Formats: sequence, C-alpha cells, structure tokens
Amino acid sequence: MAQYGSTVEDLRLKERHRLDWWVDPELAWEVRDDSSDRKDQWKQVNVEGPPKDQLIVALRDLHHSSSDPNTPKQSLLLLNGAGAGKSCVSLRIEHLLCNKISRKKIFDTDQPLLVIHWASALPKQIDTNLGLKEAIAADPMVMPCKDSASNQALQQENRKEAIDYALRRGRVAIIIDAFDEFAQRSKDILIDFYDNTNPKPLWIFTSRDYAVRDHQEFFSETFFRRLRIKPFSKTLQNQFMGLALDQKVVQAKWRETLDPSQSGWDELLGLPHTLRALADILNKQREFFDSNGKVQEDLRFQSPSDLFLRTTRHLLEVELNKDSTVALKADHGIKIENGFLIPELERAMGAIALEMATRGYWTQVQGGIDQVIAEVNKIREAARQRFLESRAQDFCPVKESEGLWDFSYEFLKKYEFSGGGLQLEAGNSFLQFPTRKIQEMRIARYVTRYAAREDGEAIFLDDSDAEYAEAVKAEQISDHRRGASQHHSSGAWEEVWRNVIGMPLAKGSRPGLDAKRYKQVLRWLYQPSHAGERRPTQLMTEAWVQARKLGKQDTTWQPFAYDLVSGLQKQFQQILAGGHGEDKKTIAESLIAPGTYQILGEESGSGLDGDTGTFLMGDKKADKKDVTLTRFAMQKLLISNAQFQLFDDPYALKSQEALDRFGSDDQPAVFVSWYDAWWFSRFVGEVEVTNQAYRVTLPTEAQWEYSARAGSDGDFFRAKGINANGEEIIIEVTEEDLSAYAHFDQNFYTGGTLPVTSKDPSLWGLRMAGNAWQWTLNSWRESLPGGRDPLVTGGMGSNRVSRGGCWDDPAALCRAAYRDRVGPTVRTNVSGFRLALSLPSGVSSPAEQGEEKGAKTAGGGTEGAKAEPRPEMP
Repeated sequence: MAQYGSTVEDLRLKERHRLDWWVDPELAWEVRDDSSDRKDQWKQVNVEGPPKDQLIVALRDLHHSSSDPNTPKQSLLLLNGAGAGKSCVSLRIEHLLCNKISRKKIFDTDQPLLVIHWASALPKQIDTNLGLKEAIAADPMVMPCKDSASNQALQQENRKEAIDYALRRGRVAIIIDAFDEFAQRSKDILIDFYDNTNPKPLWIFTSRDYAVRDHQEFFSETFFRRLRIKPFSKTLQNQFMGLALDQKVVQAKWRETLDPSQSGWDELLGLPHTLRALADILNKQREFFDSNGKVQEDLRFQSPSDLFLRTTRHLLEVELNKDSTVALKADHGIKIENGFLIPELERAMGAIALEMATRGYWTQVQGGIDQVIAEVNKIREAARQRFLESRAQDFCPVKESEGLWDFSYEFLKKYEFSGGGLQLEAGNSFLQFPTRKIQEMRIARYVTRYAAREDGEAIFLDDSDAEYAEAVKAEQISDHRRGASQHHSSGAWEEVWRNVIGMPLAKGSRPGLDAKRYKQVLRWLYQPSHAGERRPTQLMTEAWVQARKLGKQDTTWQPFAYDLVSGLQKQFQQILAGGHGEDKKTIAESLIAPGTYQILGEESGSGLDGDTGTFLMGDKKADKKDVTLTRFAMQKLLISNAQFQLFDDPYALKSQEALDRFGSDDQPAVFVSWYDAWWFSRFVGEVEVTNQAYRVTLPTEAQWEYSARAGSDGDFFRAKGINANGEEIIIEVTEEDLSAYAHFDQNFYTGGTLPVTSKDPSLWGLRMAGNAWQWTLNSWRESLPGGRDPLVTGGMGSNRVSRGGCWDDPAALCRAAYRDRVGPTVRTNVSGFRLALSLPSGVSSPAEQGEEKGAKTAGGGTEGAKAEPRPEMP
C-alpha cells in the first residue's frame, strides 16, 4: 500500500524547469565535529558510491544502523536551503520505497510498505484529537474510498485495520517534506505523533536549517541522522544543462556562456535555482548562435557577478508574475510595475545583507532562539533605515519608500514558501542566505548601486578603534551606522570588495551598477587603513586595474583611473617615508648579506663553471630560444616568513594546522599572490652591491630558468657530487637524485613546506627547485621569447608565470624548464617567491607595461599596439 504525493509527470508539468528531479543528487552525512570549540559545528562525510546509488546507500545505511535493539531507532533528517532539491529528493525516496526492487536493496526484503507523504501542510481532516493511526486513516489520499455510500463504512473499517497492522509490523514510512513550512500547530501535532507512536515507523523529514535550530531538542542526533544535499558538482551541472537544452550542439557549448578565465562560478552554479534560471534564459533565446557560429554576446556571462544579477533578476520576474504576489501588491497598495519593483527588492535584500555582515553574521543569524529573535528585529529595523536613506538620496517620497519596505519584507517572508528562486530566507525568527557567496554578492550589489553616502562612511568605520567603540557605547552611533571590519586587514570582507570591483556596468537593459556610486566605492577602497597597514593592498591594485579596463571601454573613466593610481603612488610614498624605514632596511640587509645572493649573467665575474650569460631556454626542441642575460643577482633562497612579516603585518596563517605546516620563521612565505610579491619588491626598492645600484624585483622567467639550470642543458640542474674514489665531481641531477636537492611530493606526502635551507644547493649555490612555486615577473605567453633580457609583459590583471614546483607536486614539475600559468590574485599554500637584483634599466614597472592586447617584449621588440602612457606606479 502506498500513497503518492505526485508523479514524475505531474512534477514535470508543474515545474517544467525542475530538472534537479532528473539529476541524481550528491549526498553527505553530517556528524558532530568534536574537534571544534563550537557545539553547533558539523562536518560532512560523503555517502559512498556514485550519485545514482547514493540515496539507496543512505537509506540502507540508516536501516541497518537502527537494527540494533539496544539503541534508539533513528529517523532521517534531510537538509538544505529553499529551492535546493529537497522536495525532489523526498519524491525520489517515496518512489524507491514503493518499488519492489529498490526496497529489497534497502531492507533486504521486498515486503510492501505503507508510504505516507505529507508536504508543507497536514491534510485538513487531521486535528489534535487524533492519534497517528487515526490521522493516517483520515487522510483521503491513503487507499481512497469508492463513491458508493453503501460500502463506505466497511471500506473505512478495513482501512483502519490495514493501517493498524502495518504500524504494528513496522511497515510504515512517513515522509514529512518541508517541515519548515508547516504551521506551528501542525508541527506540534507531528512531534506528538513521533514521540507517542511505538513501534516507530520510518520517519523521514526534510527541512531548512532554521526550523531545525528552532526544534533542536526534537531533532537531536540521538534520534535523527542528518543527511545534506550537496551543491551541484561540475559533472552534475553539465548533466543538468544537457537535459535542459534540447539541441546537442547547444548542450556541448553552454559553458561558452561563461568566461573560463573567471573564478567563482561553481559556488553559484552549484545552486539548482541558478542553473534552472540559466537554463530558462538560454531556452527562451530563439537565436543561440551568431552568424559566425559563436554563442551570442547577449547570452555570455562575463563574470560571476553578471551571472548572479541576470539569473536572480529572471527568478524575481517569475515570482512577481505569480498570482500570490499580485495579491500581495494589491494588499500593500503597490502600483509600481515589476521592472521598477525588482530594484527595490534588491535594495531591501542588500540592506539586510550589509547589516547582518556589519554585526558579524555571515550566511545566517546565529544563537539561542531568544537571541536570534532579538537580533533579527534589530537587523530588520537598521536595514529599514538604510533602505529609506538610500531612497531619500534618490529623491523618492518618504511615504512611498515606507510602503515599499513593508511590501519588500513581507514579500521576502513569503517568497521562499511559494517555491521561488533562492535568495534570502526571512522571517520573524530567522534571516539566512543559502551561501556566503550570495550574501557577499548582495552586499556588493547594494554598495555599487543603492548605498547612500552615509553607508559607505559607516562601512569603513573601524570596530577596533577606541574612539568609535566609545561612540557606540554612548549610543552616539545608531544601529544602522555600525561599521564593518577593516577592509584592508580583515579577510572577512576581502571577497565582498572583490565582488564590488567585479560588478558589471549597465549595458542596454541589463542590470548594472551606478557609475557615480561605483566610483565612490572605489575611492572608499583607497582610503588609508585605520590600522596603519604598510602597503597598498591587493584589492587597491585590483580596483586600479578595473578602472583601467573601464577607461578602455569609456574614455570618461580615464581621468578617474589616473586619479586612483596617483593616490596609490602617494600613499605608497607616505608609507616609505613613515615609520617603516627600519623594516625596509632590515629586509634590504637580509637580501645582500654575504652568501645570500649570486651574481650571474654576462660579464658577471662570478667565476662559476658555465656562467656565460647565454643559454638555450625551454625544454621542447621546437621552442628552445637563444637567450643572453645582462648581469643580475639571484637570491639563493626563497623569501621566508620572517622576511615577509616585516613587510606585511596582517600576514598571518589563519588556523593552527596552517601554522604547524607553514608558519615557522625559516619556512618560505606562502599564501602569497603575485601582487603581494611585487609590492614586496617595490617596498625594498633598490640596494647597492659592490658599488653598483640594483633594483629589487621579481626575477624574469629567463633569469629564473638560467639560475635554476646552473649551466645544465638537461631536465634539472648541475650539482656537486662524489665519485667512487671519493673525489668531488660535477653531476647532472636526475629525478633519482632530486630528493637530496629539492622538497617535492614523494609517495603522496601531505605535510607542508620545509625550511628554506633544508636541501643541498646546486652547483651555483642556489636552491631553486621544489618547496614552493615561485612567481616571476613575466606575464604568460604560450611561446617563449628569446634575445637579450627577454620579458613578456601584460596588463596588471594578466596571468603570470610560476616556476619551480613545490612540496605537493611530483618531481617532473620541478624541472628547470617547467612553467605554469597562474592568475595574479591567487593565494595558495604552494605559492611563494624569491627576488632578483637587476640593473635599474633592466626592467620596467608593471605600470609601464602594456595591456594584454599590446604586450611588450623587452629586448625582443613590440607585439601588438603600443600601450598608452599612464602615471608611474611606485
């Protein structure tokens, strides 16, 4: 006996784009994380097997874990946010339990089950006076009676007997889908059924997290095993879009709509609602390709921000056209057209997102139920003030603004319950975004399009500042003027500002940012740090790069870009003239101390075997190039943590594990981006060696490979060795010898870096291979340049060449000629750097380099158009 909530066909007709029904979910058990100090911290353990089998595996695991008579029988709690596939999974579970073959796989028997499926609400025939048996019997969907009145009583009696038999024999499964959407009275009835029915049926609940937090005692892990639906992996994303798009050629090319050079896509595409919206947008486009067979520009998504804005706007349009929303607009007297209403909903969500973050709440408001309710009320009121001030700055009537806020918040409360797209879960006792990425995007959207001037000033108030703290304590600063953590030194806000920088400009009818507000935000990012940070931050550099790009698109942005870079230069000069001179001196002295560097190249006078200044660069015969290098000096060691911390105070490894693996003073500095390394070199500036001034810089790719080879034309480098007679000889290091000279991955080593002096040097006294990847000054180009002092340069945002291999890579990646392409903003536990000393005329600053399409090759001519002049970077 089984009751079906709906069929596959019903679901397909009702929600034609709910393709997550057809895509197998990836699942993970959630278990208490005993290693965490927080009691509410959970960790995930993946369910075994491929996605198509994971539901059966999970149900079987649940069944067998509850078979021990000495332990309480456990039920299943299926978790995820709104619109993330819980209802589809609950329907899948229903079908598995009603199928003879799958039942045998789960329970080792194909005996029939009575499956009850209640979604969002209890049948109206069920009230508090009924027990579970009577409630099931009262549900007309369970074994429905015939219309004949003569046998209705008999049918009813037979139904009760059958239900009683199934309950006594443990052959009942009850699926409660969307527990969070049940009225409180219905929740109380369900909890009473659960507590007072023995033997217990197989209970399966699906819910959003906030409802579970509100009923923590009921959903105790003693009685419930927690199963979470994971975000869609790349494989599942492709399956989903393949099903959504009918044409095979379109299926193969849908990812062309995304710019592959951008990062951050997967966090958004892992949410089913974003994929559904994307599929719908693509399906509605009559002409997918242009005349050249390429995906039309209007269908391309240039950044994660662009994808976020366009898909969520589409979802809002769908929601606003529903009858329930039309009625809600009428109730609040809203007569604004939907196209103008969407920005107001965005403004409201952004104000809430920003206010949550300034109070330290990322993703959700946390705490005990009373604390959460109190915080939600404060956040709602402060966000309301932000919303009203923002509209006042746009010269909107106060009464209209107040009505729009009331409608917006009520809409957000009802929005998720009507099956709409996933944005913000709002209620009287909860505020939650599905992912931190969504909240960060909402803040970025708000400050670039809707924020009032006062918002910006409040954002950058320093919570650690004593004067500000006293003002808050004296209630001289209102709730909605609370400051966010420092934008320069707080990693908590770094991605917010990166999203701000990446927000797209308005293009046609596409939702973009407000240029005036955007310029103001970029200026905010340029304000000196209250904490007195010593360097222009990576974000400031990226903001300047973005302004440069905008200047290429629109000449009116060029003066603004020059203004930014001039301010950047001025701040840097102030830093150098300030109280950090001793640190700069200490770093400089460590770079030129005896035995720390090796002068190489043409007429170097080093006396080293093979140091002629000329060599064949590259490891492919077709791509080897003759190179000549002017005299330079290469640092023998990677820059250490002790050296880097003199430059960058906030540089710190976040976790104890990271400190243990990478944090000693004598280990190489890692988690360093190309920008970080370049600013470090500019901080030191110049040094003097043997009465010759040298410029401190990152090594060019040619300088790095020449130094790494130590005169070898083989795969690795030359070193000193001992022959059978005990005599010192010169050897060609091979992969078999490499472990004595380089720290790399051997037998799946999972430790970390080693001290920078831990391995033997090459013939020229350098330790170039392994331990950490090393940034070079070069921008990436597939083919190698040749000639004298070759340097491939590109825009500040171009990919950079990294060399040397690392502790987590095999020996093959430590070869002298091996090269990798990495984005300049990337920070990982394998990325470090070393410095070179070049003659002042030997290298130009990145600010003098051309953009990607006008790349300049020093010593090898100019490729493409000549870059326009710009202010000198420090």
